[in-house]
Amino acid sequence: MVNQISAPLGTSYFGSSSEEASVRGLEIVLAQPGINVVSVTCGRGAEIHEQDGPMQRIARAAGVPLLSLAGVRRDVSSADLVISFYNPVIFPADFIDQVHWGVLNIHPGPLPEYRGSCSVEHALLDGATEFGATLHFCDKGIDTGPIVDEERIPITRADTARALWSKVDNLALLLLRRTLPQVVQAARVGHRVPARPQDTTRAQYFDSNLSREGRLDLSKGWDAVVQQVRAYDHRRWEPAFIECDGHRIHFRYVDGQVVLDRVDAANQLAARVIDH
Repeated sequence: MVNQISAPLGTSYFGSSSEEASVRGLEIVLAQPGINVVSVTCGRGAEIHEQDGPMQRIARAAGVPLLSLAGVRRDVSSADLVISFYNPVIFPADFIDQVHWGVLNIHPGPLPEYRGSCSVEHALLDGATEFGATLHFCDKGIDTGPIVDEERIPITRADTARALWSKVDNLALLLLRRTLPQVVQAARVGHRVPARPQDTTRAQYFDSNLSREGRLDLSKGWDAVVQQVRAYDHRRWEPAFIECDGHRIHFRYVDGQVVLDRVDAANQLAARVIDH
């Protein structure tokens, strides 16, 4: 047991202005009784000042300072709690150790099976049957800390990465709404909210080197092709494709079927590269 508190928890929020769920998460935290948001960090470094995204606008409207990780570390005494929601910052171990009530991270995937990046895509490529979202304490590892809460759902035959991401966003927001009152109540009686260790025997880690191009490997069979089309039917990626006679033929997954998305000629591909 540690000291009980009666004042609101000074909370630093880390998120991404490009992720709608992360922005909505900030709104939930700002509205939570017993929490006082003392800083917001969007992205890395100078990005927080260069961008004028929805998260930055919400923070400014609430009178909350926008800080880089370095800025939060300099003023760590004001942060009793850190909430990380789809944020790209990896927290140093010494920073985590200084946050009295812990660093809570929402991970868009089930733990410990899908630690790291591109969890949705890897789950579909693996032919996984379920997915979900996890709220856990951060420790010195990446997505290795004790689990506070989780929600899992079946992956349906119709799910693409795009559809599954939307479901995970909703689960992540559910976890935040459900757990924040427990976090506040636990602190009031001198405890961190309960958490359980991860089962390391089921752990997998995926880094961020998933190919940006979903070039289909037809030699692996139809089931593997379908899995790849589903994984690359995503707002972040170009649809999966094959190349034939100087054309790139893209596919999407709609209503349980692989369908043609578009056909690009070689000159169109060159124009896309120049535009980007």
